Amino acid sequence: MDTRDLLAAPRGRIRTVYSRAEVRAMIDHCRKQPKLKWLQYVIVALSHLGLRLGELVGLRWCDLDFESGLVRIADERTSVKKLRAGTARTTKGRRSRTIPLHLELAKMFVTMPKLPGGRVFHSARGGVLRENNPLKIFKEQVIQPLAKLHPEMDGEIGFSHGTFHSFRHFFCSQRFVSGASEGEVREWMGHRDSKIVETY
Repeated sequence: MDTRDLLAAPRGRIRTVYSRAEVRAMIDHCRKQPKLKWLQYVIVALSHLGLRLGELVGLRWCDLDFESGLVRIADERTSVKKLRAGTARTTKGRRSRTIPLHLELAKMFVTMPKLPGGRVFHSARGGVLRENNPLKIFKEQVIQPLAKLHPEMDGEIGFSHGTFHSFRHFFCSQRFVSGASEGEVREWMGHRDSKIVETY
């Protein structure tokens, strides 16, 4: 199913949901440019895990369980030691969760360089990927160049308005299309109730 949906999020906000063709185009665009390889990794992971960018930035190699086929998203606010050190990872839902490791994503992880520090994702130069850094590059070097290939009707919200959070909406819609239950999707996305998931 390769359709576009515009979702009315809570408080009247409108969110863009990418189509499969658009996500594939973004991945291909980044793959063809060595300087955007790091961003290709980010896009593939966001579209297959439905994470918030802050959760993705904190992902560590020890969170990937290839044998069980699961990715653990950690909330470490109960760790006094990590809180004191300022290294505790947190989630908006205030709890850890696990997400199935998609085969395409597992293959990508195997090819990624393992740099010092234990983090899975890094910036273009191999440094720490900060939550606020990638969006400007994503907009300027991925969305803008591809916008003409994925036009929207005048006055409508579409591809050119997409953000990293749009991959979370893409993940949710694709999991429903694939036959996942509402409870499974809610758990994977870290929502305690069905109100937000029902929006998707």
